[in-house]
Amino acid sequence: LSPVVCSLSDAYGRIPFMTLMRSGWLLWLVVAPRVRTLPQRLIAAIVFQGILNVGVNTLSSSAASDLFGFQPSKASKVRAADGVYWNIGQITGLFAGTVLRNFLSNGSLMTLAGALVGVSMAITSTTRETLHMEDRKPFSLAHANPFANLWLLMNPANGLGLQRLSLASL
Repeated sequence: LSPVVCSLSDAYGRIPFMTLMRSGWLLWLVVAPRVRTLPQRLIAAIVFQGILNVGVNTLSSSAASDLFGFQPSKASKVRAADGVYWNIGQITGLFAGTVLRNFLSNGSLMTLAGALVGVSMAITSTTRETLHMEDRKPFSLAHANPFANLWLLMNPANGLGLQRLSLASL
């Protein structure tokens, strides 16, 4: 998923796809209550959250690179802060959900979660685009190839290959 999302965001900008990935949470809120057994719900949660988190995190990294590409130390600080805020949100959300489920029905909790996703989507969609028009690249299926990174690791000519990694461990 990451290569496809990145290639599309390289062509059309980061913000539309960050908003689109967040809209996937709304789909999850529709699917989750309809999955009846715990094992099926866990599998569905892993699939949905894995896809959506990869998309959002990949695009966040791309946006940080757009903004701070020539300042690696600043880019790494921004990404570290992003990770901290992401984890705080995860913990706070789990805690709030646990407390609120004593006072609200499942339907009310899902409605509240949907409203929060909507707020997140509104904030994201109004955020200034990080990828300037002159830096955009046309969409290419070749760049969206998920196996391209494997080729980078296996190709000894580029200096990034597995051979270099294996020699470094000796």
